[in-house]
Amino acid sequence: MTRFDCLWKVTLGSIALAAAAAPCHASVTSFTDYAAWSPAAGSTSTITFGELPPGTLVTDQYAGLGVTFTDPDPNFCGIVSGASDGFALNGFDLIEVTFAAPILSFGWDHPGWTRARFYLGDVLVFNTGYVGNGTWTFNGIVSTMPFDRVQLNDLPSAGGVHDVFVDNMHFSTIPAPHAAAVLGVGAAMLSRRRRRAM
Repeated sequence: MTRFDCLWKVTLGSIALAAAAAPCHASVTSFTDYAAWSPAAGSTSTITFGELPPGTLVTDQYAGLGVTFTDPDPNFCGIVSGASDGFALNGFDLIEVTFAAPILSFGWDHPGWTRARFYLGDVLVFNTGYVGNGTWTFNGIVSTMPFDRVQLNDLPSAGGVHDVFVDNMHFSTIPAPHAAAVLGVGAAMLSRRRRRAM
């Protein structure tokens, strides 16, 4: 494991995540082994892309997991040699995933060299640089600062091809909208009870 640090300060809507006068220190831990990343990542969900027919244009099919694919160029799932189950996502120049709520963990299986950039809104939280080993491999991070968008791109080949592929994509589990609403109602009721008890 390698530790990376970055300074950050952001606001999300009207909720201040960090005071402008005193930026907090966020820590990002990088992993190259899924078995080590998984327990550190906590509760996670996985997309294998084998759930969709080959040739499917991937956009909002995983919205139920809190994930949409939002990059302007197309992403197609298909049969890819070397992928663990034979299926992977081809994002051409870029794969961008946007999460319905901020998360802290992300991991992906990929061939070759891939760079991942993590954002909270428009604020860059972390940039992995190009990671990989030239063959199919796993990379992942766990961050102390939340992020809600990830961009993946590939190191161009000698022929100038930029195609970026992802086999399995792993990320912090995002509560379903109705679960988040229930949690919000519960917190509001608890707050009212506390005020009445005072």
